[in-house]
Amino acid sequence: PTPHTPHSCLAISFLLLWLPSSDTVTDPLFRTDALAGADRIAALLSWKLRALEQAVAHGLGLECASLNEVIHSIENGRCAPERVIFDSPCKSRTDLRYCLKAGVHINCDSMEELARVVELRSEGGETSRSRVGVRINPLLGSGAIAMFSVSGQESKFAIPLNPDNRSAIVAAFVAHPWLCCVHVHVGSQGCPLSMLADGASVATQLADFPYE
Repeated sequence: PTPHTPHSCLAISFLLLWLPSSDTVTDPLFRTDALAGADRIAALLSWKLRALEQAVAHGLGLECASLNEVIHSIENGRCAPERVIFDSPCKSRTDLRYCLKAGVHINCDSMEELARVVELRSEGGETSRSRVGVRINPLLGSGAIAMFSVSGQESKFAIPLNPDNRSAIVAAFVAHPWLCCVHVHVGSQGCPLSMLADGASVATQLADFPYE
């Protein structure tokens, strides 16, 4: 993709809390078709460290929801910073400063958070190697279980993709070459496959916008 063209990667999030440290269970898991096409896998502090190491060894990056998980993935999971995605819905300036310095991929959860990244990059002389994206709320409504759905009008996560925000996002991509990704998550349990596909479609349509 060009510097101004958002692109996507497939991230698969699931828990492996039950895995023993032995390779007898974890190795077959990472060799199955279940992970075909996956680029990132969720990294949890409660994971068995061996599972993290095997995920990285099999070519997967790690998706993190807290700065502790980012540090754990890099220092203990031995994952290259550029293969780590930081998706926390509430990132402090300290969190962002660490990730920008390390070269970690950041997905901004709000326009305010994106403004902090712009500010911190400017303070650092625009030297960060971090790729940056925005997390959008495609406004698809709730699934069968409202508490596990994050694509309604009142969701506290992500940037609602209304006309005003769409214009602001497009303007940000045009202004900042390092802004290059779109992240979307509509929910987990109670969200049918068709709803997940619709969310991906909305993100793709935004990414295909003529940014020139």
